[in-house]
Amino acid sequence: MIKNVENGAPMWDDSWIVLKEDEPESDSVAGLPWEEQSKTGNAKSKLALEFYERMNLNPEELTSKRIAFVFDSTITAFLMMGNLASGLKSHAVTLFEVGKLTDEAMDDFLQELDKVSSGTEEGEAQRYFDHAIALRKTIRFLRYNENIYLPGSDGGIDLFRCERLESLESETVRRILMNNYTMIISMAPITHEVNSITSSIPIHHGASIPEMNSPWFSLFLYSTFGCGPPTLLLPLGSRLLHLPEIFRDFHLFLVTPFRHDSQVLPTNNVLASINDMLLVSPVLIQGYSLGDEEPETVDVPLPLPLDSHKQDDGEEWNGENMKNHPIIHQIVESFQLQQSIGFVRMVKSHFNGESEWVLLSLEFGMPLFDIALNDYVCDAIATRKLFSEENLQLHSKSARLLCLRFLHFVEEFTIDLAVELNPDKLPLPNISVGFDKIRGVYTRPR
Repeated sequence: MIKNVENGAPMWDDSWIVLKEDEPESDSVAGLPWEEQSKTGNAKSKLALEFYERMNLNPEELTSKRIAFVFDSTITAFLMMGNLASGLKSHAVTLFEVGKLTDEAMDDFLQELDKVSSGTEEGEAQRYFDHAIALRKTIRFLRYNENIYLPGSDGGIDLFRCERLESLESETVRRILMNNYTMIISMAPITHEVNSITSSIPIHHGASIPEMNSPWFSLFLYSTFGCGPPTLLLPLGSRLLHLPEIFRDFHLFLVTPFRHDSQVLPTNNVLASINDMLLVSPVLIQGYSLGDEEPETVDVPLPLPLDSHKQDDGEEWNGENMKNHPIIHQIVESFQLQQSIGFVRMVKSHFNGESEWVLLSLEFGMPLFDIALNDYVCDAIATRKLFSEENLQLHSKSARLLCLRFLHFVEEFTIDLAVELNPDKLPLPNISVGFDKIRGVYTRPR
């Protein structure tokens, strides 16, 4: 999915960070002024008390910790631009400018989201409706749900805009999340324009480290499983005089500069665009389609459906049976993703005159772009108890092991990974790195 996002989040003042009076060393974030929070408190308290009664919980014995759901500015853009519901725009402005909506204000927000129907729009306009409906479903699923309750928490949920978190000091963000939240869930996919949240405490369902939300992760996946579209990563300052032979027959290209979201570019201006990007950033180039239309893709949810089973790579693959593709099962088994949420995107690619389904991307977190995918992931979380203590620990362990494997791969192609790895920038390639079906991952000097 190609996203249009803001070019840079405004640096709002830090008045949204409010210290609790009874916990002077703890950081809490207020999405609304205190007087507005009190106005919405009654509705929230009624819902919470009904939940506590069902669960036989004593509110006095609970912490104020809750779930943090992280979204990017595409959501606020859709809520403001789409003709979804007249009252949504004010909430979208709050989400964008303040960067957070607290659980105390969630009932009013949900009332407006309830006014959004499924819609009969097409193309881009339908995306607005789908994201709004999936966001509504996600909030309702995560709030005061006895099927996924995290012991000790108050059962609520706060929404964060990731670009706003990016503007804060990393240590401030760490304290806010550790002191006030039991778990973090990011939307999937999330913009490449900011660093993803790095957190093991509280546990995070999303990209574990910023490097996983970058072109590096695509190359790592293709190298690990020997499967992917023709791909070339060029270092900053490179210049292409012509397209490499592996891209000879392609008419559309998926182009991804570092710290930017992907763009689909046609042959007639791809070379000039890539060279302009290379002046300021490394660039990942991928052969995307032989024709003028974007290729067919299929998204397979994580965790895998219980009825999925590995089949030979000789099937006629489609949206119904892609869950049985051998590459899908290799990914889940190799990375131990049985307790993870997200999706694997497969694309129908071409190489040397052959057409086949190959791996395009692996995204971690809660999908909001597809209502059916969102419904499936929510149901899997509840029925498989993915938020139980045991499964969260298994997820955390597999995420750490994946990060170690991934960073070892990145280290092979960077100047000094120890210096490069910091919260403010991504490690940069020092050589060109490519992938194709025959050679696998290969390199060439600058």
